[in-house]
Amino acid sequence: YPQDGGNYVGQSNDASRFSANLAQADEQNSGTNIEEKNMLIGRVSHQFKPSTQLNHTVGASYWHSTLENQQNGQSGDRNAWNVFSSSNWKQWNTTLVAGQHRLDNQDMQLPDMSTFGAFDYSYNLANHYDFYSAELSYSFAKPYGKFSNIKPYLNYSVMDKQAKGFA
Repeated sequence: YPQDGGNYVGQSNDASRFSANLAQADEQNSGTNIEEKNMLIGRVSHQFKPSTQLNHTVGASYWHSTLENQQNGQSGDRNAWNVFSSSNWKQWNTTLVAGQHRLDNQDMQLPDMSTFGAFDYSYNLANHYDFYSAELSYSFAKPYGKFSNIKPYLNYSVMDKQAKGFA
């Protein structure tokens, strides 16, 4: 993609978006102003031969992009990858994900974090972290009254930030 989807109407400087992207901080002294361009995103997966009761898929994805620091004109990059596994046995579903995010924002004041934004709210996020997620869900086969496709789930996720001092 040549660039992100852009900013829409809202109160923030650059966070009026429907998905989280790098954005201009509302307060310049407490955030960054990074523009992301030239995104290369890929995904591969393999579905093992399904049976009547068991399906299993494994895969990986990768994201690389060029970053332009709008405050100093320096260029950096973003590299993120993950591996995943998804299994379905009867009405039970599991998903496991592990990955890594590395972002070089070329910002001398805030080298360990960058400003992201979504839904008209900007926030700072660690540039270097590993992440892990496990999910278990159950798909009810029959509707319950007027409700159908009921799927309660449990999810546990961890974001292991590499720099110290983050909450």
